[in-house]
Amino acid sequence: MTDHPENQLRRCLSRDYARLRRLLSRWQSSKLPADLTAFSAAADVSSAERDRRAAQLPTPSFDLALPVAREAEQIVELIRNHQVVVIAGETGSGKTTQL
Repeated sequence: MTDHPENQLRRCLSRDYARLRRLLSRWQSSKLPADLTAFSAAADVSSAERDRRAAQLPTPSFDLALPVAREAEQIVELIRNHQVVVIAGETGSGKTTQL
């Protein structure tokens, strides 16, 4: 194991966090190499699953022929700067599919 256990824990799936935290606590109490090995192996599996899922995420695509997509940068800036943003446009302008 080359990485600090807390760093390994941060890269794991959230669903595994409590179980891995218990394994890490067990090792911190016992200092037994077997407990650290069990934590590390479980953390590696969880981290690999997280990486696998991340690699399968779809890449968004935008149809620049739609008016809303052409205004994407301005819309993003408005959303960053304002708590409420109302987008109005013609039917077929891409309000639903592009936002």
